[in-house]
Amino acid sequence: MSNSKFLAWCRNPNRRKKVAGSLHSQIYHWACLLRDDGVTHPRAYRIIRQMVDAVREDTARFTPDREILSAIQTAYEVTPSTGTAHTRPWPVPNRTLQGECRRLSKARGWTLEKLREASAFTVKDALEADPWFFLADMVGKGALVCIGQGVAKFQTVPLEEVRGQLHLWEFVVPNAMSALEGKRKSDGELSAHTLDNTGPRQNIVVEFDDGATPDEQAARHIWLSEYRKLRMVVFSGSKSLHGWYQAKDEGEDRKFMEEAVRLGGDPKTWLKSQFVRLPNGQREDGTIQRVEFFDA
Repeated sequence: MSNSKFLAWCRNPNRRKKVAGSLHSQIYHWACLLRDDGVTHPRAYRIIRQMVDAVREDTARFTPDREILSAIQTAYEVTPSTGTAHTRPWPVPNRTLQGECRRLSKARGWTLEKLREASAFTVKDALEADPWFFLADMVGKGALVCIGQGVAKFQTVPLEEVRGQLHLWEFVVPNAMSALEGKRKSDGELSAHTLDNTGPRQNIVVEFDDGATPDEQAARHIWLSEYRKLRMVVFSGSKSLHGWYQAKDEGEDRKFMEEAVRLGGDPKTWLKSQFVRLPNGQREDGTIQRVEFFDA
């Protein structure tokens, strides 16, 4: 590993200083570096687990194995046991592109309030709507949906069966499921939340996890809406705005996601089975994940 990208990162003190403030993004970055170095999936996990534990005192939070394995799987985009045949890496954020977006947003008044004004519902009306309404529009009334609370509790059920109950849930897979269970790539065991039982891509969810303000994120979603139909924007209940975009075909969808990543989007949500914030659901602390924009 004489030309190792990962070792080069480790030897750069300026890069190491940034870990504590952006550990979630850093785990994915480490996974990409190890992938490019040809490190196998299991070894990448061991290395990143050690790195995360080493900086835990600085970050003041415990990072579960699920988060690390998810980042590695997204970076490698392969069956974890093989660590081979990964697709091309995601592009790096393009500061020039982000600067042009900021320039246009200032000239055209692209803000969160501007996005809300373009919605089919007012924020108040949207907040009073049953989450079932939004999911029925996004994935279909007769669809199977995978919903979750926290990181360990999830189930795949017919959407109609959880009507009136979805406001208590936190996460959802943004695509209809093809079966109640599927095989996990890690061990082949059956689970209600796997890539195996996720149906065709219906939506592409874009999240900006790079510290952008709500107005900056709204401007980026307006920018991206010129390339692809923006169906919905959901507030995470913390800092980010999740944009739901209409999927077309895998090739064009990948190009669109790459544009979003250049603009600062998190590539983690490209995985079809990735949990995202459930519209009008609620976080564990009770904060509502309100719908900010909806295109009926």
